[in-house]
Amino acid sequence: EIGHNHNLPHVSCDDETNESTPPVADGPDDFYPYNSTPIGNGTSDNTTGNNDDYGRIGKVGYDFRNGNYVSKTLYHDIMSYCTRLWISDYHYNKLHNFQLALNSALGISSMNMGGIADGSSNSQAYARTVADTPVTNIVNGTYINGLLREDGTIEIRNTLLMSKRVRDLPNGPYEYLIQTVNGEVLQGYFFTIKADHSSTEAFKFMVPTQQPIQRIQILRTSDGQQLFLEDFGTAASARSTARPELQLERISTTQWKIPATNQGRRIVRRLEPRNRVLIFDFDQEDKTIEGIEGETIEIQYQPGPGQVEKLLIELQ
Repeated sequence: EIGHNHNLPHVSCDDETNESTPPVADGPDDFYPYNSTPIGNGTSDNTTGNNDDYGRIGKVGYDFRNGNYVSKTLYHDIMSYCTRLWISDYHYNKLHNFQLALNSALGISSMNMGGIADGSSNSQAYARTVADTPVTNIVNGTYINGLLREDGTIEIRNTLLMSKRVRDLPNGPYEYLIQTVNGEVLQGYFFTIKADHSSTEAFKFMVPTQQPIQRIQILRTSDGQQLFLEDFGTAASARSTARPELQLERISTTQWKIPATNQGRRIVRRLEPRNRVLIFDFDQEDKTIEGIEGETIEIQYQPGPGQVEKLLIELQ
């Protein structure tokens, strides 16, 4: 599952010697170099030459915990369903390059990532598309994520006001149209990511505005079909001017109580000296936070999709 979180698909180990029949790999990596004649690049790199190296790691591994070497023919890659698992050099490099790309996107490292690792299947194509898209400056906006289900329906799961580096995709399989309560219309594209072992696909995108959202529309770009439409109407307009009133109770020199208001999802962050999430819940119970007098915290309430209310409160 850690591999899937790094955009690594399965490796097929069908018909491997001395293995019980493994589950069929969903969307296996056609570029894995140690299977017999991978169909992705048309080459073969068999460790025994007998066309039976399904899912094997292909290069000798090393276990630094005990100083033992790991057989290149008896052990299988971590992304396979076979037994005796170890990581291949192919996937070790992919994990390393993914982390370099992630650090670069977040501005953590100045190292040249050199692109995502060697191409493989559709999930890796998505990673390469994102990696090759220029990063814009930090944008103050609304982060939205959700799910695309097998029946074609879309569910918006979370909306969050935040500042982050974003990549403006010039196109994509899905298009969003966002209208704010002040009449501004914003448009952009996004991809979905298929989670292995699930027919549901996930998506996320960043809208460059922190104005309350009145209308969300999502279209499939191939045929223009509308997949999702929700209009919050006058309720969203009312929320743009009405902010929740909140009074923190100081209970010690370093502790404050934040009362529950039952307004939906609640996110409390300390902004300085280091941005840190203190509370992430459904606002149904009072919570106590620790801080220093004079610090500023941010409280976000999310009553529903596209509805975000933000307060800045100084601890005093």
